[in-house]
Amino acid sequence: MAGDNVEDQVTVNRFPAFETSPPSADEEQRRQRNASDLEAARASATSGKRQAGDDPALIDTVARVMAQLPREVGGGRKAPAAGMSVAAGPIADTAYMPPPDFDPRVVEALEGFEHHKGYLASSQTAFSTAFEGLKQIAEGRKQAQKNQAWNDYQVLLNVGGFAEKVHMKMCKAFDTANSALTQGIAHIEKELTQPLENATGSPLAKEIRDHVKGLPEKERGEFLAIAIRDNDQLVITSLLGSPHYLSGLPKSIHDYQLRKYRENTKPELVGRQAAMQAALDLIHRRAPRIHAHVESAMGGKFSTLKRVRDASTAAEKALAFDQGTNSPLAS
Repeated sequence: MAGDNVEDQVTVNRFPAFETSPPSADEEQRRQRNASDLEAARASATSGKRQAGDDPALIDTVARVMAQLPREVGGGRKAPAAGMSVAAGPIADTAYMPPPDFDPRVVEALEGFEHHKGYLASSQTAFSTAFEGLKQIAEGRKQAQKNQAWNDYQVLLNVGGFAEKVHMKMCKAFDTANSALTQGIAHIEKELTQPLENATGSPLAKEIRDHVKGLPEKERGEFLAIAIRDNDQLVITSLLGSPHYLSGLPKSIHDYQLRKYRENTKPELVGRQAAMQAALDLIHRRAPRIHAHVESAMGGKFSTLKRVRDASTAAEKALAFDQGTNSPLAS
């Protein structure tokens, strides 16, 4: 009915291994043979050997328990009873592969990588650590789910513990890369904005500054820009080798033209800084996604892992045995 609770329905698309179709003729015949064999075994095990008031025979107990279990279907899963809701369980069994976003080759694809790869090594290591770590977690879950001695909750506990360690390693790698790139960029920026050699003591330099100071404010910046374009070292050092107020240049124009001059004279530093900034931007965009991908690789949520672990710890504490007092309760 349209008003029925959708939680009480089986979504076949989400859980393709569950089927609710009636058994085939072969399955029905097999079920009838099993029931006949079970009845014969029960009769053999109980005939003339049980007294009124005795505990049920083992065969009866097993039969009663088995009767309560749903019929097995493809993939080893159980077909839900009609109207029963289907839960996803604590851990997924779908395959996982790390996305290309964390492939270390994304760093190699950055402009200027070949010329500055030594300065981008930490970022390449971070992405490699993440990519390989996600594969290790996924492979660990795959192998853990083959262990028939573990149920889904035990798989989550064991895979989750491993995933936490790998996750921590990934975070440290990205933190290291972030720190190295940030410090490297700042160091280059300091070099590109370092004042020129002081020329305030030169009489000619003073005359140049006085001349510029007497120009209209708009023309002062243009005068300096032309000197930089023409590589007029005398004017450049006279104006950029002294505080901006001595020539009347606005500080913003003075600092901008100083950096522009440094860029022209040190293109290697500019290219290195650009490559490092691109790698840093890449980390800032993609590193925050690591948490979600670790959960996908291990097949469960960290919040679920915490609940299962807390319940396991509480159970172990309740069952702790104090050897000193022979008490089932630990002190």
